[in-house]
Amino acid sequence: MTGRVLGRGGFGITYLGLDLLLNRRVAIKEYFPEGIVHRDPETQRVLPFGGSMGDEFEKGRERALQEARVAAQLEGIPNTVKIYSVLEANGTIYIVMEYIDGMTLTAYVQKSGGRLSWIRTWPLIDPVLKTLISVHAKGIVHRDVSPDNIMLRYPDAVPVLLDFGTARSFTSGNTEHSVSLRLGFSPMEMYTSSGAIDQRSDEYSIMATMYFMLTGQKPESPLNVAAGIGSVQPPSKLGSDIPAGKGSAEDVMMRGLSCRMEDRYPTIDELQKAFHRSLEQGRTMAEPARNTKAAEAKTGKEKRGKEHREAGKAAEKNAGKTGKPEQARKDGSGQSPHEAKPAKKNRPAAGIALTVVLTIAAICCIIIFGGGKGNDRKKARNTVTDSPVTSPAPQEQVSDEATWTCANCNAGNLFTDLYCTHCGQTRLCLQCGKSMAAGDQFCTECGTEAGKWICPGCGETQDAGNLFCENCATRRHIPGETNTSGKQ
Repeated sequence: MTGRVLGRGGFGITYLGLDLLLNRRVAIKEYFPEGIVHRDPETQRVLPFGGSMGDEFEKGRERALQEARVAAQLEGIPNTVKIYSVLEANGTIYIVMEYIDGMTLTAYVQKSGGRLSWIRTWPLIDPVLKTLISVHAKGIVHRDVSPDNIMLRYPDAVPVLLDFGTARSFTSGNTEHSVSLRLGFSPMEMYTSSGAIDQRSDEYSIMATMYFMLTGQKPESPLNVAAGIGSVQPPSKLGSDIPAGKGSAEDVMMRGLSCRMEDRYPTIDELQKAFHRSLEQGRTMAEPARNTKAAEAKTGKEKRGKEHREAGKAAEKNAGKTGKPEQARKDGSGQSPHEAKPAKKNRPAAGIALTVVLTIAAICCIIIFGGGKGNDRKKARNTVTDSPVTSPAPQEQVSDEATWTCANCNAGNLFTDLYCTHCGQTRLCLQCGKSMAAGDQFCTECGTEAGKWICPGCGETQDAGNLFCENCATRRHIPGETNTSGKQ
């Protein structure tokens, strides 16, 4: 049974559907090439326009059927959509596939203020690179990678690669192929109906997707770049906080966005390894701003302590010149708790009193100012901090009533909210992945506090917004993820 429209593309329309035999939701993609066919309003049949459109539609339908068979070979590859069946009806074909409940990467970026920080971009791109490596290992190129074709699954925000309707085996030489242009994300070689299409084409598209996540903009058209009338600006020059410089992550990404195929990495496996090498060169995924604030706070505290100590010593020295010996105080037994000592070791009463006063004042300052910073940090945990570190935008403070932070979008939510009011993610325990009731402050399975996770490297408790430990930069263990170890 066919339901509402989920999306449209150059070659088809995707609907929400229901498998009446298995009683499960599915996605149904109808082959409906724009500009070539129309729908009969009475019979719902898909009919080509006159002239040569009929032959073109027939060839395209057979090609789509073959490409659906190719996509079915991807079963078993993580983070790809399962193909259930292919049906012929209404004069066209329908591909029945797994329905992914979530939001597209495009929608996620828009809901996050139009761009993402580096620390939130890389953990979403890296799994897609792994998926593409497995797809290419089967000799298949996707040819339509874009933010619209990457879905973040609820509730774990795992990226899933969609729409293999245009996927096919690698080609070499001048071979005719169907063209599925995705403006801003298609490489130069896709702008012609013939040419070599291989995994380097997907490399360009996934790097263009990454560029969009970091900047909120599509990269300059490869046609303009090839013609010399435009260029792709590095994200760091557009306000992104991606690590820049020689051998950096930005360098790797810009090579993947090269207009000529020959200038890109030969495989996505090499691309991913280059990213990992750049991250191992003394950089961690811990947010620089957070570490800087912590270092400043620590330095300020040490400086204040040093000033208090020096002031106390100076006061004692001055009091020693004019002050009188401390008057002994009697305890309950009539004995003095401070027995008389040689004159050279006596501490003047004025020095002792001043030291006590300064110590109490220092403690009050630490309580007052330290408590304020603690409240600021508490509010910061309930705030979406997705602006670049180099030029942070004003942050919207969440009410003190917000008591848990969404692991997907970092938005603050009320204690009674079972689902995130911003992105719909279920309230989950970050440590074990168990769903938590709206009133649970601690996980009933493992006892971890809501919105917290425990670093597997050093054991320190971390906030939901930190994918990497602030203390040792160990990556957070995500329940259900196979590879969870290692520092970035």
